[in-house]
Amino acid sequence: MDFRPYLRLVVLLSTLQMLVITIFHPSQCFHCDDERDWMEEGHSAKLLLNEFVAASHSSTLSSVDPKINPAENSSVEAVPSATLSRKKEARSRVQGLSSIKMGSTQIVSQVSPPDLAAAEGLQADDETLILVGGYIDNYRNVSTGIQFFNITSQEWRTKDNIQLPESLAETHQGIAFDKENDMLYIVSGQKGSGCMPATSASGRINVKTGRFEELPSLPEPRYAPGMELVTDPSDPTIKHLHVFGGACRTRNQTASDHWRLVITDTSDLANSTWEVLESVPDAGTHGTSFLFDGYIYYTGFCTLDPGMVPSPSMAECHLHAREHSQQLLHHVSDAGFMFRYPTDFVPALQGQTIEYGWERLEDMPFPVCHGGSVSVHEKLFVVGGAVATVQTKRGSAPSNFPIVQTYDAISNSWSVAKFDAPKRTPLFLLSTWIDSARSKLYSLHSGRSLVVGDVVVDKVSTKEVDRLNEIEFSDFQTSFMYYTRSLAIGAFQNCIEGAMGLVGRGMMKTLFDSHYDDSRRTWNLRMSHVQFPDILIFPDTVQQIQSIVQCGKRTGYHICARNGRHSYDGTTCTHGIVVDVSKLDSVDIVSIEDGVVRLGAGLTLGQVALRLDPYGLTLPMGSCSSVGVTGLVLNGGQGPLTRMYGLTSDRLQSIEVVDSNGLLLNATVDNQYSDYLWLARGGGSVDHYPGIITGLQFRGLPNVPQNATIWTRVKLCYRSTVSNAVKLLAAWQDFFADLEPNDPFLKRITAEPWVFMRFRRQRRIHEPALYMVVYFFGNDDLHKRFMEHYLPAFEGMGGGAKARSVERLNELGFHRLVGGVRSNADLANSSAGFDLNTVWQGYSAVALEEVPESVFQRVVETVYIDQPIYRRYAEFKPLGAAVRDRQTEHAAFWHRGARWWVLVNHFLKPGDPDVTGSLLRNSLRHSELIDAMGTSFGGEYAGYVQHSNSIMRDLRRYYGDNAVRIQTIKRARDPHNLYRHYLPSTPRKLPIVINSSSAT
Repeated sequence: MDFRPYLRLVVLLSTLQMLVITIFHPSQCFHCDDERDWMEEGHSAKLLLNEFVAASHSSTLSSVDPKINPAENSSVEAVPSATLSRKKEARSRVQGLSSIKMGSTQIVSQVSPPDLAAAEGLQADDETLILVGGYIDNYRNVSTGIQFFNITSQEWRTKDNIQLPESLAETHQGIAFDKENDMLYIVSGQKGSGCMPATSASGRINVKTGRFEELPSLPEPRYAPGMELVTDPSDPTIKHLHVFGGACRTRNQTASDHWRLVITDTSDLANSTWEVLESVPDAGTHGTSFLFDGYIYYTGFCTLDPGMVPSPSMAECHLHAREHSQQLLHHVSDAGFMFRYPTDFVPALQGQTIEYGWERLEDMPFPVCHGGSVSVHEKLFVVGGAVATVQTKRGSAPSNFPIVQTYDAISNSWSVAKFDAPKRTPLFLLSTWIDSARSKLYSLHSGRSLVVGDVVVDKVSTKEVDRLNEIEFSDFQTSFMYYTRSLAIGAFQNCIEGAMGLVGRGMMKTLFDSHYDDSRRTWNLRMSHVQFPDILIFPDTVQQIQSIVQCGKRTGYHICARNGRHSYDGTTCTHGIVVDVSKLDSVDIVSIEDGVVRLGAGLTLGQVALRLDPYGLTLPMGSCSSVGVTGLVLNGGQGPLTRMYGLTSDRLQSIEVVDSNGLLLNATVDNQYSDYLWLARGGGSVDHYPGIITGLQFRGLPNVPQNATIWTRVKLCYRSTVSNAVKLLAAWQDFFADLEPNDPFLKRITAEPWVFMRFRRQRRIHEPALYMVVYFFGNDDLHKRFMEHYLPAFEGMGGGAKARSVERLNELGFHRLVGGVRSNADLANSSAGFDLNTVWQGYSAVALEEVPESVFQRVVETVYIDQPIYRRYAEFKPLGAAVRDRQTEHAAFWHRGARWWVLVNHFLKPGDPDVTGSLLRNSLRHSELIDAMGTSFGGEYAGYVQHSNSIMRDLRRYYGDNAVRIQTIKRARDPHNLYRHYLPSTPRKLPIVINSSSAT
């Protein structure tokens, strides 16, 4: 049965829900009681969706009736696996959906006043819950009090209440508690009700005496940031206050800044300053954080809130949001990110230099924000939470699910439980605590406290008790995913349809559309299980891209630009909106004499070669015809002409880029946007480039007369033994090191040794190979000189070549040969070329100086391991010459002084067991190669990027001392992190570049 029509109906329902809301309810702002009425009457999109999915699948979903266990109910028909495969595969690491033993639901007490909402809360100790500020009078006013709840007696200690100082915020603060000194820290937040401006004022209050001390104001105001107070275990008088994430001044745009304030007993707080630390890879408002073993953990944040309005009226707040096309609030990314940051007080890292900061850990299985949270020991409990808030004329209708998600910091894993929530009970904006004496987990909203479940807490651990056996949770997960993503997709569709009409023109594919799978993947299929963006768009004008950026920003989406789909490790463009620029394929010849051309950002290398040939021009670039020219430039761009003319990015004169505000900019080396150009010249691929490049202008392209025989390509084959391969590589390295400084003719020569192993499936044998491909660029007279005086040196390496082939080619003939295509039509086809659609994993290393033969020995042994794998190889590429000679401060490319780099690659066929990880472990680990290279190791080439789970670690590996500048530009040009980079969801341990002298 084809379920795609039903899935499209899901999107249609989410698009129509605002119309339904408008018809059934008058125009007024509502919260609290109105929200509960709304949900009970059944007009929320969640109920519509649940009813639809239940009917279309002939099953009762867990999210509709959590008391039904699909595994025990024979009348429940399972959702077909084809329908679930997209997201189920990506979420397979979740431990499972289970239940925790429920106590009887009860009201513990009434807060005074009883309708207090959105108060920031924390559990200070086993006895005390603290609430700070909050909205009252149905969101019309704010509370200026700090209130205390006695967990044991279940009573509010009204006599202990403290008034907030006038300078501090009443809502959306960052709060933390110093238990040893009874000190409550309050940082930034919103002053007043509605969506009023934020304050940067900060302070601390002794909850025993009420004494208030001002702290230095936060560098910028923030709404609902994350905050943790970390104490030095060796000296409790030293504390570090960390503040991160939140929303910026506009309130509807997130911030990823990370600041730290050092506090001691002798600190002069009035004159202290906040330090700037590494930004969070992704962040937002109303997130959840906790501290364990010296690490800060951060998850569960929203990417969109109503914009700031200088009025205390919540109605005006939502009216302003609607007028600015914010139809979906509290947008949560489908990734559910969990990040970890090592503070200075991690016991296991004491005495070590920490070369990286935030790391991505295991994703939250059901992404929410505004959840109630409490942590104890290694466990974090997240109760309920909002997944989306529909913005309507009447106000906002948050959606939430009765689930508890538990994170274990030791095992880096999540478990999920569901509970029975009574009607009219919102499950967001919760204050949550654990009553150790009663072994209960509680949550509070608007004066009503709900017993969520049973837990047991002792001195060393926390565990859920009376858990049922794990059950198949795909029904609930599928319902959750379809609901949350359809709301977000529908909001974006409404915005972009009004702006450009892209939906009706068929230029957009969503998660629920047919042929979605044909468009979502990159060529490396190894990471296809995480390549599930909500939306794929194929614009054909720059104006459309500008509208996409503006609508994505309004609806809380992140954006990723795509050109040739050759992301080496396949971890980019996995979420949010993917803008495929392949239709921007124009070629404008500005000056043939000066070799000036403007290329559309969507062109591939084969298309560039084909379109420039009639004008007698060539672009120094790579050899694979289906690689996108923009992606190549962002990495630097190495190829057969690199030693003679430099990198592809060295010829880049200017770029056109759509920035994070949707504005079209022209960046040159001497204007105010020069940092965009600097970054595009070899420094924009590891951490996402802060814009969408739409056009590139190159200058100084070499002249190659059409049909002139100008290329020589020689392939030399050698005996494929380990010892022979080592001798070949050592002689190849010595050849360029000894002759190049005094022989400019060598710039015309590029020689690439290949150590190769192919597994012949039918014959069940491995076939090792050892060969060298030599490229020469020059006319017939120069070719003769090459053949007589230089080629014999290569033929004599490695015990002597046993076979050779020589071809003289014109420009297009050369590109057809090295690009793996047979015709000019294939050059124009962005999907033609070498054996793509395979699974691969590998690593690179850059050599600053000559390496000993032992390094080559390790690489060769890695390739020649006898294991059943499709193919693997190590390719060596020489640098130097023009790359070294073009030392420039106007380019981010780092490896100017390098001699060569090597790529070790393992390939599989689709459907084969993914043994690449074990191959790397059992053969030559990357770290072992680095250790063997010693001081000659100069980092890695970004064109072969293998992302780790830390952005700063990767920046240092690929860009050395330029890493900090690259991140600084990214933060300055994309302050709200619209063009987000997403780290792999499965952490992989990769080395850190410590050598910072690789440019010398």
